[in-house]
Amino acid sequence: MKAKRIPGLLRVIEASELNEIRAVNEQPEVDRQFSSRTPLLNGLLLSKLLGVLSYRGKRFPTMQSRQSACRAHDQNTLWDQLSAKASFFRDGPAELESVAAWLKGIGEVHEVGILLQELVGRAFEPSYKASEESWAAAVTLAAAIQAKNPIKLFSWKITGRIRSARNVLAAKVAGDRAGIHGTGIAIHNLVVALNSMKVLYGDIGLRESLLPEEAVHRSLAAPAAVLRQATAPGSVCGCPFKKGTIFVLKLSEAFKRSGHDGIVFQRGSWNQCPAEQWVPALLAGIWVRATNRR
Repeated sequence: MKAKRIPGLLRVIEASELNEIRAVNEQPEVDRQFSSRTPLLNGLLLSKLLGVLSYRGKRFPTMQSRQSACRAHDQNTLWDQLSAKASFFRDGPAELESVAAWLKGIGEVHEVGILLQELVGRAFEPSYKASEESWAAAVTLAAAIQAKNPIKLFSWKITGRIRSARNVLAAKVAGDRAGIHGTGIAIHNLVVALNSMKVLYGDIGLRESLLPEEAVHRSLAAPAAVLRQATAPGSVCGCPFKKGTIFVLKLSEAFKRSGHDGIVFQRGSWNQCPAEQWVPALLAGIWVRATNRR
């Protein structure tokens, strides 16, 4: 655990080890209520993220509290829906041909975002059709989250660029916030994963020897980090914290260090990703389709 403190300005604790992240997730007083806006820099960070990761005044599911019964119900329902579709992808159906072709080097490098966005979108809306516009909207949301220049971010808010991007994505999934998150935020981890898989495919030896599940494990990409906030003072892994302290769970770093794919999807925790079965099945199916192992 790494604590960063500037009196009156900043209280942050970073967790980048598997056991640390698990311990934080098990702390009942560490949540996603995000009700405290102090100290100053903590408040600015949360305001920025919640401003991006909300639609029509309601937060995306990934920013909702563990105490929310509605969040838990929707999360479980979506897990059931996506997991039921996972077996369809695992054998490399024809629906994956365009992405498999990209993996084999057919098409432009930048096309992968649109191809994957369409696959993700169809998990929420069967007629989903991705476009240059919808992909640009996803890029805008990702850039807004990562933006460190407050002037640029402020200008995007004033001009409505972030709102317009959300609206483009929302219109394609009937305003489903999980769908907006999937096609606008989580999609970028899938793009990273497929680019990693393309490197594996480019090695003839690996292409011929790797089983689908091995290719998937070597390609998976975890979110760089997710945030939590302390609703009360406490201590975790020997590190004391005050109410309002922000926890930065560095999932990508923890995955690289541990190799445990459960951390990619927060498997087994209250905030488990609903796509923890669906994403590996999709990637496995793409590998199967590209390597003709059907």
